[in-house]
Amino acid sequence: MMKKITFLVTFLVISFGYSQTVLEDFETTLAAGSLAGDSGMATTPEVVADPATGGTNGDVLKIVTSADGDGWQNAQLFFQGADLDLTTSNKIVTVDIYSTSAFNMLAKTASPLNGVAESATDASHSGSGWETLSFDFSDPKDNTATANDVFGRILFFPQWNGGGWNDSSVTTTYVDNITGLAAAASTCANGVLDGDETGVDCGGSCSPCATGTPEILEDFETTLAAGSLAGDSGMATTPEVVADPATGGTNGDVLKIVTSADGDGWQNAQLFFQGADLDLTTSNKIVTVDIYSTSAFNMLAKTASPLNGVAESATDASHSGSGWETLSFDFSDPKDNTATANDVFGRILFFPQWNGGGWNDSSVTTTYVDNITGLAAATEGPSDNDYCEKVVTHLGIASGQEASEIKLTVVNSGEKTMKITIESNNEDAVDLMSIPGDVTGSPTQSAADESVAGKMTITLTWPETAPTDVALNILWSKVSTDGNWQLGDAPTTFKFAATCATASVSDNTLLNISMYPNPALNRLNISAPNTIKSAVIYNILGKQVMSLNINKNIESIDVSNLSTGMYLIKYTIGNAVGTAKFIKQ
Repeated sequence: MMKKITFLVTFLVISFGYSQTVLEDFETTLAAGSLAGDSGMATTPEVVADPATGGTNGDVLKIVTSADGDGWQNAQLFFQGADLDLTTSNKIVTVDIYSTSAFNMLAKTASPLNGVAESATDASHSGSGWETLSFDFSDPKDNTATANDVFGRILFFPQWNGGGWNDSSVTTTYVDNITGLAAAASTCANGVLDGDETGVDCGGSCSPCATGTPEILEDFETTLAAGSLAGDSGMATTPEVVADPATGGTNGDVLKIVTSADGDGWQNAQLFFQGADLDLTTSNKIVTVDIYSTSAFNMLAKTASPLNGVAESATDASHSGSGWETLSFDFSDPKDNTATANDVFGRILFFPQWNGGGWNDSSVTTTYVDNITGLAAATEGPSDNDYCEKVVTHLGIASGQEASEIKLTVVNSGEKTMKITIESNNEDAVDLMSIPGDVTGSPTQSAADESVAGKMTITLTWPETAPTDVALNILWSKVSTDGNWQLGDAPTTFKFAATCATASVSDNTLLNISMYPNPALNRLNISAPNTIKSAVIYNILGKQVMSLNINKNIESIDVSNLSTGMYLIKYTIGNAVGTAKFIKQ
C-alpha cells in the first residue's frame, strides 16, 4: 500500500488550566452517518452493551477487524457535540478501551477545521479488560504531524503494531469515554481563536482577523439579473431600481422600497448579490449602506443564503430623515433574536418597518438604498474545461484491471490560487487526497479540506501569478479500495485560466437559488428563476440518500425521513450544477 502523505503547517499555542471533557460516551443515539468502518472489517463498527461481566460502562463502541483487509481497518467517529481542540499545549486524548489481549492502538484525528494537517499517535493496552489509554498527539506517529487544529473526527486502528501494521491480526476491541479538550461552541467553532495566520491580535475574537478592504457590493448602476430582486407580500409596490430622488442628486440609479399598512411588518426588499458575496466570517462585520429618507426611522438589515449553512443574522441602524445618510449595520450586534453573523452570505434584505425592537406594521414608508458596502468574499474564477466534475481514473492502468474512479474539478480563484476537488462518482466515499511531488511553480498547498460533505479539496497558492500550465499528480483512495490511485504515471497538465460552465458551491447566488428553511425539519424548499432539472441529496459520508426529477422553478422536498445531521444537495439548472449544504433537524 502506498504511504499516505500529509502536509504540515505548524503553530505553537501555549495554554494552561483547561479541563478535559467527555466528547463521546455512546449513551445517546448517534446521528446517521456519524459512525463508519473501513473496508475489510469483520463487522461494521456498532454501539453495544459493555462486554465486561458486571460492567458499568453502559453502551460502548465495538470494533472487529479481520485478516481479509489491510491494516488500515478502522472505526471512525464524527463528534456529535463539541469538536476536539488540539490547538493548545494540552494534546492528550484519553480513551477507555476494553480488550482481553495485549495490543497497540493507533488513534488518528481527522476533518481539521482550519485545514492544518491530520495527526496520529498510539498507546499500548495490556489485555486486562477495561483500561484508560492516553493518546499524546504531541508525539505523532505513522509519519504524521503534531496535532494543531480543531478536529471533527477521530479514527481508531486496532491492527497497529507500534511501527506498522499487523494486517492479518483478528481483533475485537471496545471503546468508551473519548475525553479531550472541547472546542469552543457557537461561532468560535467556525473561526480562529484570537488571531489569524498574520499574528494580528483580535482581542479574543472568535472570528479570524479582518483582511482586505470593504468594497461596494452593489450600486445598482448595472442591470440586475432576473430574479435577483424581490419584495415581500403586502408591499405598496414591488422594489425597483429608479433614479436618485434627491434634487440634483448624484447617486445615479438606486433601489426604491415602498411599504404599506396592508401587510405585516416583515415587508422587505431582498437582493441577491450579483458579483462577490458578503464575507462576515472575520472580525469586520460592518456593512455600510447609503439610505435616503425624509422621515426619521429605523431600518433592519438581514443577511441570508449563508454559504456554509451557519445561521442568518439581522441588525439595525437609525436614520434621522435628513435625506441621504450612510448607515452602518454592525452584524456583531444581532437583533430580532438572531445570531452574530459568521458566514459568507449571498443575499441581503431591508425591512423599513422595524421600530428598533419590533414592527410598525401600519407605517407607510418610502426609502431608497444605494452603495451596499462590505468585505467581499473571494470569488472562484474559471476552471479547466477538461476537468469540471469529470469522471477520471488511473491513466496508466493495465488492461483488464478495475480502477477507482472519481469526479475531478479544477478551479482557479484569482491570479494565484487553484482548487483541486475530488468526489466519489458512486456510493463509495473518498477517504484520502494528496498532491505528491513537484508542482509547476512550487506553490504552497493546504491540507485536504473535507468541510463539504462527500468532497475533498486541496488549494494551491503561488507566491506570484500562477503559471499558464500547471503540471501535478493527484493521489486518492476510496473507503473500499485496497491502496491508492494516481491520476497518471506522469504529471497531468491543467490550464490555469480556462472556462467552465459548472457552478460550484459559491456560485449559488449566480444561479439565484433560494433554499429554506435551513435547518429543515420536515420540508426543504428550493426555488430559482430558471427551471431546476433535478436534485440529489448526499449524507456527510458522500452516500446518495435521495434523488429527484424536478423540472420546474420551485419544489418542496420532503426530508422528514432523513436522520438528523448535515447533508449536501446538488442541483442542476440548465448546463450548470450547483451545490449547497443544509441541516436536517
